[in-house]
Amino acid sequence: MDAELSARFAAEVDWSKVVDPYTPWQHGPDLLERIWSPDPRTADDAHADLHVACCGDGSSVLPAAVEVLPFLVRAAGDPDVRVRPQILDTLAVLGRAGNAARPTGPVPKRGGWRPTAP
Repeated sequence: MDAELSARFAAEVDWSKVVDPYTPWQHGPDLLERIWSPDPRTADDAHADLHVACCGDGSSVLPAAVEVLPFLVRAAGDPDVRVRPQILDTLAVLGRAGNAARPTGPVPKRGGWRPTAP
């Protein structure tokens, strides 16, 4: 990964929106940098954190997805990224959740919440 891309992570992403929806954990630019790690475990852990931040359990499109989507698409096409299949899966989950979601806040329904997307 080049320094220009790393600088874009810091400048173009509103990191206040890239949070774990289940904990108070907030991520920073290093999360995207780790996607490009040559270490498979590091890249896989970073992808898992990004997946949760972007779509939680897979039923919603969270604000983090809007912030990191351009970089996920770029990573999916970069042969240096070791977790490309996992990223493609996350993009597919986001697409399915987005197609099923309402563009509003959570609305109670029987059995749970309606999926939402920003």
